[in-house]
Amino acid sequence: AAAAAAAAAAAAMSGDGDGDRGSLSALPQHMRGKAGASVRASSESNSFVFDQLTDAVVQATVDGTIMSVNTSFLGLFGYARRDELVGKNVDLLMPTNMRKMHGRYISSFVRTGEKRLIGQPRELPAVRKDGTVFPVEISLSLVAADEAAARTGTAEPYLVATLRDMSRYQALR
Repeated sequence: AAAAAAAAAAAAMSGDGDGDRGSLSALPQHMRGKAGASVRASSESNSFVFDQLTDAVVQATVDGTIMSVNTSFLGLFGYARRDELVGKNVDLLMPTNMRKMHGRYISSFVRTGEKRLIGQPRELPAVRKDGTVFPVEISLSLVAADEAAARTGTAEPYLVATLRDMSRYQALR
């Protein structure tokens, strides 16, 4: 029964059933509690997996506001708590001389949709909490509005970036 509830919840949340996309209201009343519990368990499981990744990961709005970071991200950048970053702009993680250019890139992306860095791994300088500048490889992905709605409940697209410290590799070059 739990498996059936989970399958029905997944169908309802993905829009594969007859109901509204992203809504448990498409399920029969007797299945909503079990399905809701399955969806919550899936969300908690995804959150657990997110925190187990060895790569640093940050989710941000398209205007650069940090939505979430994983544990590896905190360690890489020298932060102890997520609330030190969530709600702040990602430009605090880059050297001062790059912030203006980043702001122009974001404005251009919002205005035109041009994805110059998205999907293209790049090596860029980053700044730790203590001010230390270090090289990272960053890979950006855009989560489209329809996918964002299914995952976060809001139809706003967002960015996911994975980052790796490249200090060791630069020293070997």
